[in-house]
Amino acid sequence: MASLNGIAAKSSPRYISLGQGGDREESRWNVDRNEVELSPPAGSFLSPGLASDGWGHDSDRDRLVLAPRTHPLERFTKRSLVNSLGPIIVVAFYLFIVLVYLCRPSINGVIQGYPIDAGAVFYGWSLLSVFVMDWARSGLAGVEAFALMTRKLAPHNALQLMWHADRGWGGPGGWWKAITLLYARSRHRFGRAPTSTRSRGPARLWYYLSLSSFLFFLAVPLAGLTMDRATALRYVSSKVSIVGVNETTFNSRASPFIWEQANTRWRQGRPTSPEGGGILYAPHGTKNASEQFYDDVVNAGNGTAGPISFFSGPQVSERAWGLAWGIQVNVSCANVNPYRGLKLLNVTSQGRWSYPRAKIDNENAVWLDNFTAVGLLKPISFRQSPFDRGFDTTILVASDRDLLDDSDYTGVGSPLPIKGTLEVVLWQAIQDPSMPDSVFDSIKSHPHVVVSRSNTTNSTSYGFGVTCDLSSTVGSAKLDARHHTFSGFKMLPSTANLGNPGLASSPVGNPGILPIQTLMLSALGNLGAIPGHPSPSCSDLQSATCSQWFGANLATGGIPILIWDNTGATTTRYPALSPERMQKAVYKLVGETAIAMMANGPGDWVGGLKGLAPVRDLVRGPVHWASVLVLLLLWMAITVIPTFFVITRPRWSSILDGFEMFKLGAEWKGAVHEIRDRNFQNCGSLAKVPGMIGDMDSKAPRGFIGLSKEVAVEKREYLYDRAQAQ
Repeated sequence: MASLNGIAAKSSPRYISLGQGGDREESRWNVDRNEVELSPPAGSFLSPGLASDGWGHDSDRDRLVLAPRTHPLERFTKRSLVNSLGPIIVVAFYLFIVLVYLCRPSINGVIQGYPIDAGAVFYGWSLLSVFVMDWARSGLAGVEAFALMTRKLAPHNALQLMWHADRGWGGPGGWWKAITLLYARSRHRFGRAPTSTRSRGPARLWYYLSLSSFLFFLAVPLAGLTMDRATALRYVSSKVSIVGVNETTFNSRASPFIWEQANTRWRQGRPTSPEGGGILYAPHGTKNASEQFYDDVVNAGNGTAGPISFFSGPQVSERAWGLAWGIQVNVSCANVNPYRGLKLLNVTSQGRWSYPRAKIDNENAVWLDNFTAVGLLKPISFRQSPFDRGFDTTILVASDRDLLDDSDYTGVGSPLPIKGTLEVVLWQAIQDPSMPDSVFDSIKSHPHVVVSRSNTTNSTSYGFGVTCDLSSTVGSAKLDARHHTFSGFKMLPSTANLGNPGLASSPVGNPGILPIQTLMLSALGNLGAIPGHPSPSCSDLQSATCSQWFGANLATGGIPILIWDNTGATTTRYPALSPERMQKAVYKLVGETAIAMMANGPGDWVGGLKGLAPVRDLVRGPVHWASVLVLLLLWMAITVIPTFFVITRPRWSSILDGFEMFKLGAEWKGAVHEIRDRNFQNCGSLAKVPGMIGDMDSKAPRGFIGLSKEVAVEKREYLYDRAQAQ
């Protein structure tokens, strides 16, 4: 450098000969004060004229040779560290998607909330997977560069080395060539063909690098199939409008309005669930409770469901969560023998019964007509329907709570919760025995069914009983819209209506709500708007609004059929009710009554209930995420571990690129001149050239990096220009 600085300081150019290397190629340099310019070596492919015109130097100037430039083997630590981060980031990001989104799916369409918008995560994964493929290949290229200098890993010859050109191990093109070669090898298992075929194929290093790329190439599209975009709901703090009642307005309505509404909804045969966004909430801890939790439980047991506990909140127009006031109900129903299994009623036949608690029997009951008997202001109803769509039916209903009682949900008179019993006895007789009914025939052998004689048609009737134990109370609870459950119930009595404080409904329908079992009695007995008096529409005993046998058929999905009599006339007949279907009908009426008790308040108001808002979500796709995660972890291990291994290892270049291949081939021009085919696999001359990148002048003071059988060691300098080797 000192001599060059001295040369540059002079005003006129001059040429200094620094030495020549025998018959090796020489370099000519023009040293000016501003620049050092290279002229073509003597005997190069450039003519003197081209040298003079193209390089700006006169060919008859003195020759100049600079001191030989050398380089050591380098460590590309930063590059290796950065390249090793790619697979780690990809796997970490996919694990984040799996743990935060795919393993925490929405429950009943509601999510807890995500730290990052699901849409941004979905598109972020798509973009990352595109760029990381090349990022990972760049890291593997560093591993490749180091492995090509290792005797055990490097290709045996240049023909195998050519498989590494353009990173053919990183894409389908190179894989296809290798597959076709393996196929050709499998077809020539005997003779000398396998050896020749094997020599044209890549070395083990190439297959290793290909495996890493193939794993990621396979994992990325499969990862896209493990997730899909969807719309869910999330909790928001904005409050919703409530149209139902609360503790101050609960008793502002009359009970007849409640049982009429419950009866109407019950007969429609719809799922037992409130209107709008409200539901019947399951107790906290219930698994997989749907929006129709109560109906699901009732239907699951085919009418023989065990004890059911639920909470009915105020009617709302949309799904909500938070603190709400409502009614909690526990109910358990069972089929019983009407002669032996009832607690309130004594039944000896279809027309002979008594209710000892109320001192009422079939003799002293108030007969409203020839078919209907009630106890005025007493919780009992007896109704016969002799022409009920192919059947002669009778239903007897009793409750342990009077229609005029001072023990409603204000807590005055008796403490909350209100416990009680409802009993139902149903008798059925087929009108035309020549037209049999399969259900009617099957119930004859039921263990809870008894036989009696109809007192209206003198036909044989078959009866059974249903008894329900109920416990109900009012208070506040926390509603969970995600799990459809309630928790933290605290008893809070309702406010007595101001017109009749401390008193429930009167026979003329004053405001105030009766216990749920009494409301059910009134609904099943069709007591009408005024207790003890039938609905005006019940003058026709075949009216759809009067027959509760017909109502129970509708509530449980009874399907009518057409039957023909001997004269060819047709009539519509519904199937007989089995004890299980009647029990199911009673369960559904419990739910409908609880819904009606909390519906239709004085108007819109705002309380402690909050709403939900739509949000983008990620859901599981058709491919399970575990299989993709295994592929990504395997890919990361195959890629990152070797990358970390070569971080501190020296090598001749950061990667094997086109420029390095050019320099490697320049020293073997004889083998290049023997090439006679466009496909390198058919060039036998390349098989004679070493495939390892090593030291071509291992015995000289300074080495030279090229294709060699000698390993390039770290503590040694290597020339850029082999002609300058000493």
